[in-house]
Formats: sequence, C-alpha cells, structure tokens
Amino acid sequence: MKRQTNSSSSGFIIKNRWILSNAHVVTNASNIRIRKYGDADKYPARILYIAHECDLVIMTVDDNKFWIKLESLLFSNDVPRLQESITVVGFPIDGDYLSVTKGIVSRVVMSIYAHSIETLLKIQIDAATNPGNSGGSAIQGKHVVGMAFQGQSQAQSIGYIIPVSVIKHVLDDIELHNKYTAFPRMRFYYQSMENLSYREYLKLNKDQHGILVTSVEPACVLSKVLKKDDVITAIDNVPIADDGTIYFRRGERLNFKYLEKLKFVDDTITFTIIRQGRELTLTSKHVVGMAFQGQSQAQSIGYIIPVSVIKHVSDNIELHNKYTAFPRKKFFYQSMENLSYREYLKLNNDQNGILVTLVEPACILLKVLKKDDVIAAIDNVPIADDGTIYCRRGERLSFKYLEKLKFVDDTITFTIIRQGRELTLTSPLDNNPTLVPLHSHDKHPEYLIYAETIFTVLTRFYLYEFSKCDWYRKAPTNLIDLALRSHLQEINQQIIIINQILVDDVNHGITSDFANCVLKTVNDIEIQNIKHLAELIDKISNDEDDSYIRFGIERNRFIVITCKRAKQSEARILK
Repeated sequence: MKRQTNSSSSGFIIKNRWILSNAHVVTNASNIRIRKYGDADKYPARILYIAHECDLVIMTVDDNKFWIKLESLLFSNDVPRLQESITVVGFPIDGDYLSVTKGIVSRVVMSIYAHSIETLLKIQIDAATNPGNSGGSAIQGKHVVGMAFQGQSQAQSIGYIIPVSVIKHVLDDIELHNKYTAFPRMRFYYQSMENLSYREYLKLNKDQHGILVTSVEPACVLSKVLKKDDVITAIDNVPIADDGTIYFRRGERLNFKYLEKLKFVDDTITFTIIRQGRELTLTSKHVVGMAFQGQSQAQSIGYIIPVSVIKHVSDNIELHNKYTAFPRKKFFYQSMENLSYREYLKLNNDQNGILVTLVEPACILLKVLKKDDVIAAIDNVPIADDGTIYCRRGERLSFKYLEKLKFVDDTITFTIIRQGRELTLTSPLDNNPTLVPLHSHDKHPEYLIYAETIFTVLTRFYLYEFSKCDWYRKAPTNLIDLALRSHLQEINQQIIIINQILVDDVNHGITSDFANCVLKTVNDIEIQNIKHLAELIDKISNDEDDSYIRFGIERNRFIVITCKRAKQSEARILK
C-alpha cells in the first residue's frame, strides 16, 4: 500500500466552465481541490472527462463563488511553427506566484507521451517544464496553442507542449460522442521503402512511393483490407514517402501515423495501395487495437493478444451474459522426462504424461486428482513427458492451453494412470482465486487500521510497489515466499500483513520491524481473512475496556494493545 502523497499542477479555464489540466496529476486522486491565482480558498473539483492517452483531464468546480471574475481562454487554430516563440504560464510546486517561461519551438514531432506511452503530436521547446507547471497554458499572442505537460530528465532546458490540435481533438470527440472515446490505433507493421532493392523486388515505378506492410494483427479490423506485402502509397489521399513520412507544412514532415490521430474511433479511413502491381483504393473503420505489452529488456520485442483469446472472452459474455474469467487449475506437477521417474512409476514405453505432485485443498479438482497420478491426456489430447501438447506442424504448447479453451463450470476430462491402472475422470472447472491474488484490477485495496497499526491483504499489486518487474527479488523475502509457494486451504482465505505502524502514544516502543510481517492470530485465534480480523477486534474491544488484544506475528512475535488506549488513539485520529 502506497503512502498518501500530495501533488500539484497548473490549469486553465475554457468554455462551459471547464478547467483543463494534465491527467497524470489527478490519476488515482481521492481529493481534488483548485485554487485561483491570488485566492487563499481551495475549492472541491470533480473530473468530467479524462483522456489518459494524451494526458488531458477536464474538471469543473460546482461552487459559483469560484467563477466570479474568471474568463475562459481562447484557442489558436494553428500549431506553432519552428523557431516561433511560446510563453508557458503556470505555478511551480509550492509557488504562490505565477511563473512565466518563454521558449522557442525547436521541434514538432510525433513522439511518445510519458503518461500513456501513446505516440501523438507534441511540441518541443528550449525551456524546461518545471514540476508544478504541468497543465499550464502555452500562449502565443492572445491565444492558447497548447499545454505544458512533461520535461526531459536528461536535459535541463527542454520542455514539451501538448499542441492545440490534440486538445481540440479531445474536445471535438466529447462533443461528437458525449464521451471521450480515445484515439484510434492502426495495428499493422511496416518497413520503409528507401532501399532500392526493395523497390526493384516489388517492381515499383520511380514515381510510386510508400511503406511496405509486413504484418497485420489478426484481431485488427484492418486485417479485412490490408495484406502482407501491400505497399501503402497514401492515406486519405495524402501521399506517403518511402521513409513513412507525410508533408506537414513547409520545411516540416511527420510520421504518417499523424493522419490516424486526426480520426475518431469508428471513422472511416481510406488506403491507396499497390498489391501485386495493381493500384487499389480500400476503406476501413478504426478500432482501438490489441497490442498489450512489450519487454523492457528488449527494444524490438512486443506481445499481441491472439484472436483466439479475444473470441474466448466474447463467447464467454454471450454464453453467460457476463464475463466469468478463465478457469484455473490448482494442481502442481513435474515433467516425466527422466527415465528413473518412469521406472519408479512402472510406466510402459508408450505411456507418457506429467506427474501430479500436489492438489490445492480448496480446489474442485481435489475430488478427482491425487498425488502421484500421471495425467496422460486432457480431453483426449495426449500430453508428452515435458508437459506439452501438439498445436500444429512444428509447434507445441503447454498443456495449460487446453484449460484456457474452457469456460468456468465446463467439464474437463482427464486420462490418468494411478498405481498402474488407466482411469478416465471428469470434473467441472472453477476460477477460485489464488491465496495471493494475481491481480486486483477494479478493486480497492482492503485494509484495517487499529491502534495506529495498518493491516492489509497481501496481493501481487502490493508486491509490485517494491518493483513491478522485479518484485520477486526486491520485495521482502517472507512475502515473496508466500506469493510463490503458498496454497489456498479454504475459500475466502487471505494472508493479512502489517503494512506499517504509525507513530502514536498507543504503540510507543513498538518497532517498525513489524512492517511487512504476517499476522497469524488474534488472542490465539487464527485469522481467516481481513473481515474475520475486524470481527474479532470488535468483539474483544466491545467486551471490556480493560481487555487486551494480542496480535500474534510470524516467528512467534506479538504485539499487545489495551482496548482502552486503542479507543483513545482512534479519537485522536478522528479529530
């Protein structure tokens, strides 16, 4: 659980009593307040729309008093040109006075936005964007030409501006759809055609230019119109050069993806292509794509959610009128490639499979699988000694793939060898959670504060706070071991840990060494989950003020608190 922090930024007013600022400042905020320049009062604000892709948020203040003597700013119609001057207005962190910074436009480029890793148009200026200035208006003459939003950590005198064209796109999107629908995304891959050999190989004329399509994601709507080896010469009648750029204005070129970001989701886009020597004009609708992650250690590796997984989700919703999640097996196994294993289990040469080493007590498969069973096949698909199954010519997959083809409550059939006998067993599938939940998306963290001690539930998201990609090395070793090796014994079981002990008279002398330790018992009663913990504390503290609560911690340590002192500390907090 992260400690609560404060952040601040700048903002400016536009039409409809809307206040524009940066999305990264209000993301996960529990309380937003806005203060006018020269005013000591901070007014509660609420978010109307948030566009994470381009780091924009639109807010308003309901108190009419806030809007007295305030005027909205007007937007320019043009993106500033190279070498033109821009004035950035904002409030640096902890600053009560307006900061005015002048900069010169040094680049206008399609580039990555740090908040979303989305590629959009942005303006680079030769003046730093200081913390707190984010969300401030970038002004040219009397009109807003953009918004300050990020700096560059390696360069002290470089700042970036969200151009007016991107801001207007969001506002037009909201006006058109009554909501923010996001920027469309074309999911095809390409390479430039600058090399002469490519052009000769594809038999292109000297006046034919464009980019070569190398692949189109199967789940992308563009797969219906674009094919591998198509040469895209124009998009919406805008010619594309061999390096993938388009004319923007005199002396400036942009990546062709700029044309995509001018569109809205469900708009139509037109491709002019050359396919096997023939020029074709094709149209398609835009959807938001399905590429979903990359690999931090590798610059040229990305991952795609395959169409089979996407269809599984849509079929699931159609079948159950809701998303029921993927089934999850809760047995552990080892391969049978070693000859000694096979001899020990008296397997024939033609008997293959994986050895069951453990079935979780709370798993529904416990009714059919046992330790030392050899699973030879699932749904009549043979499993090799290394745990793989045949997928297609030259390709094998982990047997777990068969499980993920199923829905929750579907039946799965195991062919097993148990003490030399071949058996066929069936079982329904469920989706019971792991003891340490793998994800907690769309769920608020569960916690309880008693006597200034914060108790919470151990989840993977908790461990990610130590390092999202390297938590299994940087998190406390006791928690790593629980996350990787603990097993669910019963439904609704949770691991409760002490997040931190706040400084107060009630726990004076109790060291911070208890942070990230596992709570085992309350007055010698084993804890089942955080709800059970709350019930036990309520029951004990309501009996007598002079009663004690003994919290049993791992390694036979404990904390003792008197209920009377705990109630006094609670009164201090509420003040």
